[in-house]
Amino acid sequence: MEFIVILLSALVIGFPHLLLSIQVDDWFETWQEVITELPAPQLARLLVMLVVPVLLVLWLLYALDGVLFGLLHFALVLAVVAYSLGRSGYEDTLNKFSNALNRNDSVLAMQSLRSDGLAEEDDDLVSLQFECEYELSYHEFERWFAVIFWFVVAGAAGAFAYRILVLAAERHQACVHWLGLVEWIPARLTGLSVGLVGDFDATLAQWEETLDHGVDTRACLYSFVGKAIPPDLQPGEAAQRVETLRGLFRRALILWVVFAALVVLIF
Repeated sequence: MEFIVILLSALVIGFPHLLLSIQVDDWFETWQEVITELPAPQLARLLVMLVVPVLLVLWLLYALDGVLFGLLHFALVLAVVAYSLGRSGYEDTLNKFSNALNRNDSVLAMQSLRSDGLAEEDDDLVSLQFECEYELSYHEFERWFAVIFWFVVAGAAGAFAYRILVLAAERHQACVHWLGLVEWIPARLTGLSVGLVGDFDATLAQWEETLDHGVDTRACLYSFVGKAIPPDLQPGEAAQRVETLRGLFRRALILWVVFAALVVLIF
């Protein structure tokens, strides 16, 4: 069952708009408001906010185990993992940015970022290009690789717990460090995977350096993928660099799926 879920998630992640109906986070906003009313220290409130939804998912998985020959349990696992996959907001912005660059329209490229609040009036295109690559590396990681890592380690509840922590980190600074700790291992595994389908020799040399990044997931990931693209931005190659990064993560995703298939066949 695990391999089927991994395979389906790898297929559906290429069509993020198909997930819009299930990736609704309004409940989390309401839940957060309820938690803020609790007469308890902030740390205790944050822990309750994170733990209770995960426990509820665990209970549902346990309650549906074996019902209708396990079909309901499988459907719930698939739904939870689908919900836990990354959101498509950054993908939409990046598509507009890349399309403008493909037409050599730097003005429209800048406007596409400003309209989504990702650029200021005094930002230049070169610095924004590197910022987009930096954020793209993390976006590709957290929307699938981190989710699947925790699904393999702790099941659907583990994938769900990761997504809840991402949502909490977007709203509470105290959760950012926790998220970095949770992402430490999967980020380095993803970086190695990207390196294996990119510049293998440079990736092996990069491994020890990632230990200096601590829990900064973005810096860790970009230190890997940055080896596969030119260090300097040349005129006219901005859009190609974005597609190169996307291609690296697509090949790394296929590598993970193939590895999962081999594990199933062997064990």
